[in-house]
Amino acid sequence: MFAVFEPVKRELHLTDAQLGWVGSAYIIVLSLAALPLGVIGDLRSRRSVITWGVAIWSAATALGGFVNRFWELFAFRAVVGVG
Repeated sequence: MFAVFEPVKRELHLTDAQLGWVGSAYIIVLSLAALPLGVIGDLRSRRSVITWGVAIWSAATALGGFVNRFWELFAFRAVVGVG
């Protein structure tokens, strides 16, 4: 995401603060989700947890390419953190 900040900023007319939030959304959600998802990975089949993670990550990444507003991009970047 950081490599394409300038084109995204121009296309979606984002401020620097909004870009900072988009960049941080992934890290914040990943930090919050890592522990519970790690426990789920220990209690359930790791294969299914990885499968679901890759599916969520792929879907959120793909949908992030179709956004038109800051909040849409922010939400999909946050969901990428879960994946």
